[in-house]
Amino acid sequence: MTGRKWLRLLAAFSAFLLLMVGLAACSGPQGAAGPPGPQGPGGPVGPTGSTGSPGPSGPAGPAGPAGPPGKPAPAGAILAVTPSSLPTGWALHPALKVPFPAAMLPPVAPITFTGAGFQPGEPVTIEMVVGDVKLEGVKPGEDVGIAAAEANKFGTFKVPMGADALLATLLRADWAKYTAVGVVGVIATIKDPMPGGLYTVKATGTMSGRVASAVLELVAPAPKLSVVSPKPGEVITGTEVTVKLEATGTLIWRPDGSKDPGKTHFLLFLDVAPPAGTDPVPVQPPYVHTTDTTYVFKDVKPGEHTLVVAIHYGDHSPVQPPVTVTVKFTTQ
Repeated sequence: MTGRKWLRLLAAFSAFLLLMVGLAACSGPQGAAGPPGPQGPGGPVGPTGSTGSPGPSGPAGPAGPAGPPGKPAPAGAILAVTPSSLPTGWALHPALKVPFPAAMLPPVAPITFTGAGFQPGEPVTIEMVVGDVKLEGVKPGEDVGIAAAEANKFGTFKVPMGADALLATLLRADWAKYTAVGVVGVIATIKDPMPGGLYTVKATGTMSGRVASAVLELVAPAPKLSVVSPKPGEVITGTEVTVKLEATGTLIWRPDGSKDPGKTHFLLFLDVAPPAGTDPVPVQPPYVHTTDTTYVFKDVKPGEHTLVVAIHYGDHSPVQPPVTVTVKFTTQ
């Protein structure tokens, strides 16, 4: 290394030492901290954090005090119908064999309603649930009022079904014509009585709202027929044959277009088969329609004969189930 280079290196090192000594002399001891400066403006609001899960349920609180006792429910109302089963149609008449016109008297009301458990002194309406059975002046599905009563001081009552309700409901007469034509005229409107079946009767207290019900059964009468003469196998001399008949369970009645099994008439078939089916039988020979219990066939030819007697409705159709008697006899 040359002398010049050593001199330059020595000069640089000397300058560095002088700089370091100067810096040490300038740095004195640390001073006390100054007062804090004013708070700077806040930064922007960060996003909302997610909701934490609910904590566990606390223990149940103590039971509250018992409330006052409730009022006892009223006793249930009851209803009874007497009799609970009876014939429908003109079989309701107390005497089926009375001769015309005594049979035109209105039937005796045989039904009694007895109730209990109602509010003392309250009016009670008694209705019959007829369903889809058609009645004059009654809308389809509407219940029909058949009696009215008033509960006594014990909450009970007993009342019969009136003849007007019986005629208008069970016999399905047009009671609206009573004012113009009277009872006889109303009876003449009877065509088809209430069909047999089970019907609900309900009694309703108009003040308490209590309701009781019972069942009334209407049973279609079962007519019975017998041929008194001629006897089976009998031999009759001559050309006249006297037929004598008896019927029970139905009133032998002039044909009136109805299907009441309580009002029927006889059909006689001599040596001719009755028409098949349930359609009305023509009112013409060789068929004999009669309400007489005695009938005479004339000009009967000698030989073997077959007599068929049947019971038919007022519209000339056979009662259902059919009621017939067959008798075979001989004339000479």
